[in-house]
Amino acid sequence: MLKNVHLAPAWLVQLEKKLHTLKAHPNFRLFLTLEITPKIPVNLLRAGRIITFEPPDGIKANLLRTFNSIPSNRVNKAPNERARMYFLLAWFHAIVQERYEFNHILPLVLKR
Repeated sequence: MLKNVHLAPAWLVQLEKKLHTLKAHPNFRLFLTLEITPKIPVNLLRAGRIITFEPPDGIKANLLRTFNSIPSNRVNKAPNERARMYFLLAWFHAIVQERYEFNHILPLVLKR
């Protein structure tokens, strides 16, 4: 598994060439995590399966998704502060994800 490969687009061209010349085992799998940018080689994307993950729209939907993924017995364990910490962490995560959505728009607005 290679994570955040969008940070090294020049290396991805070399990786693409290696993968095309490689005689790999039939069970060989390579997992890449990346953000889609124009610098990513298109043939590399076409060569595999693409799975996208998008956070839910809105803070409320994000919080509901987070709390539906955590077992209730885990949140309700002693001490009581544990539930508050889960909520604060989930709230912070939802705020960051919501602000990240507008981060891509902000530079365009400032240039006008």
